Amino acid sequence: MFKLKLIFFLILLGFAALFLHNAWLYSPLGGYDAGIQTSYTKILIFEKRIPTSADTLESYNPPTFYFITGKIAQLFTPLFKGDFLEALKVWQIIIALLLPLVGYFWLDIFSTLNPKNKWSSLLFLVWLLSVPVINKLAPMYSMEPLMLIIG
Repeated sequence: MFKLKLIFFLILLGFAALFLHNAWLYSPLGGYDAGIQTSYTKILIFEKRIPTSADTLESYNPPTFYFITGKIAQLFTPLFKGDFLEALKVWQIIIALLLPLVGYFWLDIFSTLNPKNKWSSLLFLVWLLSVPVINKLAPMYSMEPLMLIIG
């Protein structure tokens, strides 16, 4: 049992390292809709208003995500040479650290549903954290990874 838990831990640690690596190297300005997401955040934080559809196509989203990430970025902006948009990288790093935790929770659920075959849980964990959409979304500045974590 100890050997299996050690393997689970090492797999989670490996994926955490991969997600952190990708988050650090991937620009917060990268991604399919990063421009409109960062515009929403800047308007909300610096102009202190909720953007309209004339401001950004993301105006249909509720402001909570953008407010929280914007305030976190504002707090860490001095560490990024005063660049607010680059400070959004802090959110990417937070997500990179939380995704393996989600993997652990799913591992626990899968192990509970399949108590007789722990090795299938190991395969499930590797499969789950290897899904391309998770690896693509994990380092992006977007609310989708947060929805995955909360869900």
